[in-house]
Amino acid sequence: MHVRDVLDAIATREPGLIRKFGGHAMAAGLSLELRHLDRFARAFDEEVAGGSRAAARPMRSRRMANSRPLKLTLATAEALRAAGPWGSGFPEPLFDGTFELRNARLVGGRHLKLQIGAIEGRGGFDAIAFNYLEPGREGELPSGRRQIIYRLGPMSIRGRGACS
Repeated sequence: MHVRDVLDAIATREPGLIRKFGGHAMAAGLSLELRHLDRFARAFDEEVAGGSRAAARPMRSRRMANSRPLKLTLATAEALRAAGPWGSGFPEPLFDGTFELRNARLVGGRHLKLQIGAIEGRGGFDAIAFNYLEPGREGELPSGRRQIIYRLGPMSIRGRGACS
């Protein structure tokens, strides 16, 4: 949710609260009377909290019954990167699939470096799960088959292209 959209929602929900506002996806401004500041702060918190809950739910790719599984190859990862730029208003696509976790180790205190195997004989990959572990839960490393929501992207290992 963009700041300008939050302001627009507040202005619609509470006419007269905001004197004027404007902006775009990455920045916005407003004018309001000082006596309305607390009311505006509550309305802003409510609107952002509602938008955050919706944004926190990951969007999963949907596969129709007759569609083919995504080809997890370096060429596919490079094609996805070239399809960008990804960013505000144009999010990078997410995919889901079942993988066999072959190895998991802690890096940087909270992140997991994974070696995963694709089910259906589609190869093995390196992956990283950022901010996976909460402090104090270092002994809880995942294993076995897992449903994973992921972004597919190319990376370079020792000068050679790879898929992660």
